[in-house]
Amino acid sequence: MRWGTKWRDVASLFALSLGMRAVVPLGTGFDGLYGQDPFAYYGYALQLRDALAVLHPPPPFFWPIGYPLLVAAAFAVVGAHPLAGQLVSVVAGATVAPVVYLLVREAAGRARAGALVAGAVAAVGPQLLLSSLSVMSDASGLAWVTLSALAMLRYLRRLEVRWLAAAAFALGWAVLTRWVYALAVIPWAVAAAIAWRAAGLRLRSVVAAAALAVAVGGAVIGVQFAGDVRGVGPSHVGDLQVVSWNPANALLATVRNSDGVFHYRYPIGVFYALPPLHPAFVFPVFTPFLLLGVASLCSLPRALAALLAGWPAVVWMFLAGIAWENPRFSLALLVPLLVFVGLGVQRALELDAGRWRRAVAGACAVGLVGALAWSVRDLRRFVAEKDAALAMSRWVESELPPGATLLTFRLTNTVAHYTSVRAVELYNESPASLTERACGPDAPYLLLDVGNLTAQWSGLSPHLNFLWLRDEAGLAEVGRRGGYTLWRVGDLCRHAGEAPPPAVSGP
Repeated sequence: MRWGTKWRDVASLFALSLGMRAVVPLGTGFDGLYGQDPFAYYGYALQLRDALAVLHPPPPFFWPIGYPLLVAAAFAVVGAHPLAGQLVSVVAGATVAPVVYLLVREAAGRARAGALVAGAVAAVGPQLLLSSLSVMSDASGLAWVTLSALAMLRYLRRLEVRWLAAAAFALGWAVLTRWVYALAVIPWAVAAAIAWRAAGLRLRSVVAAAALAVAVGGAVIGVQFAGDVRGVGPSHVGDLQVVSWNPANALLATVRNSDGVFHYRYPIGVFYALPPLHPAFVFPVFTPFLLLGVASLCSLPRALAALLAGWPAVVWMFLAGIAWENPRFSLALLVPLLVFVGLGVQRALELDAGRWRRAVAGACAVGLVGALAWSVRDLRRFVAEKDAALAMSRWVESELPPGATLLTFRLTNTVAHYTSVRAVELYNESPASLTERACGPDAPYLLLDVGNLTAQWSGLSPHLNFLWLRDEAGLAEVGRRGGYTLWRVGDLCRHAGEAPPPAVSGP
């Protein structure tokens, strides 16, 4: 009977989570594409599908290929459409809620009430919901590492090698999706070592188990490097090469990275410590339960406690040292925090009966309603930003003559995907390439948010290219809308009636 109840709970949480994620695209028309990264994932998935169709190895890519590989497979179901990428994210995000439930049950045994609360928070939580609607790798990577954690907890309790193999396989897929999840190897290994010592395993058995985990996980991760055997070096590690981890970054609120200069509200270490009380992750009503859950780790087996405590610790230490603040990155902290919430709710319910239980239930209800309301708030803003980018793109299309070329930055992919305008990314240009474009027979147009360009990108490629276009080629304003200005390029060339000035050297 208990087995049936558990799996009914799992099915109910999955249905709730999937339903929330399915209804949003239907109601808003949001297709998962925005900004820059989702377009890159979608475009690479198309390349990957074509390469695999002719048995070629994966082509180079900036990120690991786990998510695009699933999207390429989804093309076979829904066709070469962004819906394939969104479908993968929706299913992955919906999977997290029931697996969080199972994690709490695995950690604390008869913890059904706390497990249900933790799973429900995962189902309605704002940041995971947004990530589940995007053509991005975030929800997929989180789902894989959550599955790995569940398998690992079962291995720590039973020491059955099938669960270790499953944990290594799922963790391999998590790393194949987002490199940050390689950090989970540390708490996973520490927990396994504690369990092996407690069980008194022979050295031969320990070595065999460790070798199996490394072999399974390594085989999954290594698939993406099949095309690099004849190359100069490994692809799919671009984000590792630009991360520039430095522990001193934890104390900084103003940083300069490859994306420009940022002035943040909080130091980076503080920003990544906010999820335990931020409504987008853990609604503040649940924070006391989270703290109680952390305290309850003392009552768990040492191996399980080491895994659950070490997991968020190693992720936070890494995030605190990077030079970016992005709520997407904090998603890697979410699952262990929700497990703590579930353990804390269960412990609170066991402290006393009657009125206290009703107070706990009431607080949980308030927290779930608050999280859902915050999801609606964030979702509206998210969709509004995409709609604003679409409106800007269509305005530009209406202002340009047929066949015109548009130089732009930040809106390049949106303009190219949703309009007939030929969009060129200003970031990738140089004065040498702009000389031919600006004063050639078909001079382009330029669309930029100059305020953002000056504040964030001063001295970097987009800003330097803008200055060259303004000072050397000349700009004639066509119109303004929503902080962006549209110019016709080459005004100085046309007025001078002569060849363009020589290109200046880059920075």
